[in-house]
Amino acid sequence: MATTQKRRTTQTRQTAGRTTAAKSRSTQSRTPSSMLRGWAKKSLGLVPSTGERAIVIQAFYGLRELLGQKLQTEASTVKSSKRFDWSTWNAQVFIKIVGGNPVQAEEETVTAIGNALAELAHSFLAPRFSPERDECLAQLAAVNIESIERRQANRALSDAIGAATSTMGGADGFDAEDFDGDDEDDDDDFEDAAEISEADDDDDD
Repeated sequence: MATTQKRRTTQTRQTAGRTTAAKSRSTQSRTPSSMLRGWAKKSLGLVPSTGERAIVIQAFYGLRELLGQKLQTEASTVKSSKRFDWSTWNAQVFIKIVGGNPVQAEEETVTAIGNALAELAHSFLAPRFSPERDECLAQLAAVNIESIERRQANRALSDAIGAATSTMGGADGFDAEDFDGDDEDDDDDFEDAAEISEADDDDDD
């Protein structure tokens, strides 16, 4: 009976050892990319885009912003009561023009969307962007990344100014209007900036 118990203990230890070794090999064989995918799927419920889809997604948002700004600027020069609407442009018009949203699209549709983005950029924003498809998409993607970085920097600066103004107001009895000189066009400036920044309202980026 003692011999049987000893055999069972030995088998249990061997099994545990093999399991531990297998887990160790599995962890060692996992690449940073696979670990990121696993974490994103478990924690965020998504699979990060890679390859052409990742480039097309960035290019999609970059071109959407650039063409929107172009159309808004040109519309302001036309004597008409109609105004460019960022919400409609972002959520409906641009998606329809390029053939879909690359975030949810099937692989073959992503390729078609990339073709549409390159064609639009070359037609309406030349010579800023290359006529070569892949290079054009990379340039558009860079525009979106720069835009994200710029917005983040602006938000950080705005937060810092707000915090400094609040501190000065609390200490000396001043408020934000005391630092506003006599520029009566501030409201118009803010409205113009708000219209331009409406491109950020969609879940881009």
